[in-house]
Amino acid sequence: LEFRRVLFRSLPGELAAGSPVTLELPATLTVHGTPVAVRVPVSARLADGVVQVVGTLPVTLTGFGITPPSSMLVLSIADDASIELQLFLRRG
Repeated sequence: LEFRRVLFRSLPGELAAGSPVTLELPATLTVHGTPVAVRVPVSARLADGVVQVVGTLPVTLTGFGITPPSSMLVLSIADDASIELQLFLRRG
């Protein structure tokens, strides 16, 4: 999961006040050599000078050209998956 570099000169008002803020971050997700532009829904919160960002991105294997594996030993394998992320950002 690759995010574009973003530079903030100041924090959004709600975030600076310590309230959680819901955002969508544009990114490129590459799986099995297939890049796909995605928007990751996240929640950001400022605590002790660190911006904590958490989010979950639902994905499908077939969306990246991957056929879900099958096996006689397993009844079914879901095409759906999710990527969870947790970032800690501080001024540097």
